[in-house]
This record gives sequence, structure tokens and C-alpha cells, in this order.
Amino acid sequence: MLARVHKLFSTTIISGLLVWVNSAPVAAESVAEFYKDGSIVIHMGFPGGGFLESAKLVGKHMQKHIPGNPKIVFQGRPGRLGTAVLDFLASPWALKDGTHLAMPGSLGPWMPLQTSVPVKYDPLQMNYIGNVNSAGDTFLFVRQDVNIRTLSDLVSKPLKVSNSRGAYRNFVAALNNILGTKITYVGDYPSHRDAFAAMLRGETGGIAGAGVTAGAEHRRYFPSLLKDLKVIPILRYTATTKSVEYPGAILAGMAGTTETQKQALEITFASQVLDRPLMGPPGIPAPRLKALQIAFMKAMQDPELIVEAQEKKLGIKDPMSGPNMKKYVETIYALPETAKTMTRKALADKSFLQPVRYTTFNAELFKVTKEGRSLNANLTFKDTKKTIIVRLDARTTSVSAYGNQIKPPPLKVGSLEPGMKCNVSWTGPKTTASALVCKK
Repeated sequence: MLARVHKLFSTTIISGLLVWVNSAPVAAESVAEFYKDGSIVIHMGFPGGGFLESAKLVGKHMQKHIPGNPKIVFQGRPGRLGTAVLDFLASPWALKDGTHLAMPGSLGPWMPLQTSVPVKYDPLQMNYIGNVNSAGDTFLFVRQDVNIRTLSDLVSKPLKVSNSRGAYRNFVAALNNILGTKITYVGDYPSHRDAFAAMLRGETGGIAGAGVTAGAEHRRYFPSLLKDLKVIPILRYTATTKSVEYPGAILAGMAGTTETQKQALEITFASQVLDRPLMGPPGIPAPRLKALQIAFMKAMQDPELIVEAQEKKLGIKDPMSGPNMKKYVETIYALPETAKTMTRKALADKSFLQPVRYTTFNAELFKVTKEGRSLNANLTFKDTKKTIIVRLDARTTSVSAYGNQIKPPPLKVGSLEPGMKCNVSWTGPKTTASALVCKK
């Protein structure tokens, strides 16, 4: 009995001490103290290209405005159209203290609304730091000689389009199943330049989706297309905002004939409003979250960032603050269930998709020429009759060398050596290889 009383008394004292210790006033650690000499990891939904370049530019200038000036570093976590990174961010493996952020693909905040694919995060519970681009400058293009200019034309006439990026399949699915257009999507090509090349060869009549900013890939590789009116942007993938540059383009989000159709299109094109979102996990302490949000907007207004973005043609335009992002996400999720159901049903359709037709050849690899500082390269092959140039895209070209599948993009170019005998899958001269199988 005395032993039990003694044990109870001891436990009570210890419990009381723990309560006293945990409730005693502790000097709060400031945001600057927390971040000083530390780092922030931004996990990337897409690990390369203009997506990573934009993120690096933002990180470079944002870290100057965060109290304590932590170093911002980047880690690739691709998968599921750039949205799998948010599963990681919401998992127990990612700290929720403001040191782990993510830049997912533009579908990140909208996956539960647009698909039935299970995700491990709740967009309404995530934190929003800022959005790099809210301009929504993406258009549906037709070749100049294709007699389609209006929505009535798209509804009454068939159109075959090519593209390299899977997200545009959703946009075409919405046009077909909500507005009644007759578009066939051929894709996905290894790169945007290949999709445009297919259109110029006459294999398709247009491009499912591409931007019109100065840094858009088709402007770099086909600089005269828009200027010479060889391609016409006829439809803008956005809910409400007309294009200043192309005011005659159909505004897809307003093309519905019923309120439910318009709401479903607003859900579909929400990714154009939050084009490059910077997000955080639930649970970031409020002072740190606010500091990150303020630092993001200060970076966006930094004259040095603006000049550098223009020089690199990164198309950073109309940035959005974290609090405004959160409000926008809540507004879209509050739309009626009928609109959400219409969206999911429309985007689930795959009947309009056609695969890319590849041809193959066998030849000896003669030279590997890297494209500047990128991981991509131009490959020169020689057979008995001619020299053939093929582009390797480190992100999309499948590479097998010495009997091994090479998956990490940085290793793909390095695994290839002159003298190798290769089987190459491609769509034509000077296009990007879909697959390379090489051996000595």
C-alpha cells in the first residue's frame, strides 16, 4: 500500500514538474535566428528546363529577403505530371518548420478536382508562398492554311494537333467534352520543337498548347512563325482574361453556354492562373510563413530579378502573393459539385488521343555535342551513305547503353561514346530521339 502511495506521489510530482517546465515562459526564437546559417530546400516537380531556371532565379533573390538569409537549394522530385512532390511535402519525411517547400507542376493544387487519381495531400490544408506566373499566356495554334478560326469552326470541323506536354491533353479533353469540339491530340512528342516540326510537315494542323512569351520554346526554335503568320493562336486557355497581344482569340473559359459549363472550364484552366506555384506543407509556424510570403513578393519586385528574367527570357509575369493564392484555391474548391463532376468526366476521356508514329534507323555514333550548359546534346551519326543529326533531350529521351537503362538525366549524355552502334527512334531529320539503344 505504502509502495503504491509512494509511486503515485512520485508520479504526481514528476507530472507536475513536466507541466511547469512546459508551461514556463521560453524566449521565442525569432525568424532570423531560426534561419541564420541554415538552408531551405525547394523540391521540384520538374527537375529541369525553364521550370528549374525560373525557380533558381526566384530562390537566388528570395533568400536575400528572408530574415537570417538562409541558403536556398533545389532537389528534383518528379512524377505524376509534377504533382507527386506534394505527396512528399505532406508526408512525415518532410519537416513542417519552413525549411521544406515545393514547386509542383501547375496541376498540383487541382489534382483532387480534376482527376480520380489518389493523392496524399489536401490542397486546402497546404500553405501557399507565392506564384511566379499568373498570366495564362497559353494558346491553341493552327497552321495558317488550316481554315479554322472560330469556336464554330472547331465544333464543326475536325482538327488534328500535336504536342509534347501532357497537361494540354486535359485542355483538349475539356474543349471536346464540354464545348463539343472535334480535336484529335497526337502526342506526346519528346520536345515542343518536334511537335511544331510535325505541324510544319503537314502531319497535324496545329499545336494543342504553347505559350507566346519571348522565352517560349517555339519562339526560340521557330522565331518567324508568329511574325510571318505561319501559325495563328486562335484560342486562349484561360477563364476570363482576354489577351492584349491577341484580342481576337477565343476565350475558352467564357465559351460555355451554361453556368455549369463555365464553372467546369474555370476548374480546368485554374492551372493557368497558378502556373508556377511555390507551396509549403501544413503546419509552418505563422511568423515563418509570413516571412516567406513577404520575401517571395519582395523578390518578384526586385529590379535585379526583373532584369535577369528578361535577359534569360523566363516569362515571369503577374506574380501572385501567397494569401491571394490561398483565396483563389478556396474559391475554386467552393464551386458547385455539378461543375466538379462535369470536369472530372470530361478530363477522364482518352478517346481523342493518338500516339506519335516513330521510325527507327541503325547507325554508328560519330560525335556528341552538348547544348551549352544543359544536359541535352546533339548526336551525329554516320552510316554508309550520309550523316544524321539527332537531338537528345535528357528529360524525355529513353537511353539504354551497355545493356543498362540510364534513368538519371545527368548520366544520359555521359553514357554515350563515339563508336557505339545505336538503334534510334525518332520522327524525322533533326528531331529529338524518343529512344536510343546503344552498344559497342
